[in-house]
Amino acid sequence: NMYLYGLLINAGQLTWGGSIDSFVFNSSGTLNNLASGTITLTNDFSTFGSGGTIGNAGLLLKAGTSGTTTLSAALVNSGAVQAQSGVLSFSSGGSGSGNFSAAGGATVDLSGGTFNLGTGTSISGAGNFEVDAATVNLGGTYAVTNGLVTITGGVLNFNGTGLAAVTNLNLSGGTLGGSNLVSVSAATTWSGGTINNTGGVRLNGASSLSAVNNNMYLYGLLINAGQLTWG
Repeated sequence: NMYLYGLLINAGQLTWGGSIDSFVFNSSGTLNNLASGTITLTNDFSTFGSGGTIGNAGLLLKAGTSGTTTLSAALVNSGAVQAQSGVLSFSSGGSGSGNFSAAGGATVDLSGGTFNLGTGTSISGAGNFEVDAATVNLGGTYAVTNGLVTITGGVLNFNGTGLAAVTNLNLSGGTLGGSNLVSVSAATTWSGGTINNTGGVRLNGASSLSAVNNNMYLYGLLINAGQLTWG
């Protein structure tokens, strides 16, 4: 195993491979990727540890494998996080105002902890942006275009200003909340979980509301402007 107790700074081209639990973050362990740096995750693995921090001001990239890579340290992102393939998952919360993007067929997954993503954060790409067990507070203006927003658990709060533009939305658990109007231009599938968004969720395309072994709770505002099928 490899243990990080201190400070590791990358300013160049870092290739990060490994296997499950092969890299351990101590509570004081910090990996800083500077603006000039690129960290490429080339294997499907999970880090381990009770704390630690990843500070990313450059490019943090998962590429080349189709499985899941899970980083257990808190993410402080002012740069770019990209999933070119497979799933790139963050399980311990974080903060920042950088970019998250997923290529078609890939996923950026916020899977645990609390993420406070402020003004300037952008979420883009033709892939999947997923929240499955985290609390995610999105400030600023968001355009999650050409891809999919998936909520299977946890909470995704749109709290920015202006319009939160989403192409496709899949809500099967957890909560879509906040005060920002969320406009879904294409397909919406709601099969479980809660909508508690006071700014409204506007359905503009072909939408489906149908609970399968799950309850659906509406506490906020749901607006239909398209073709809604309710089973």
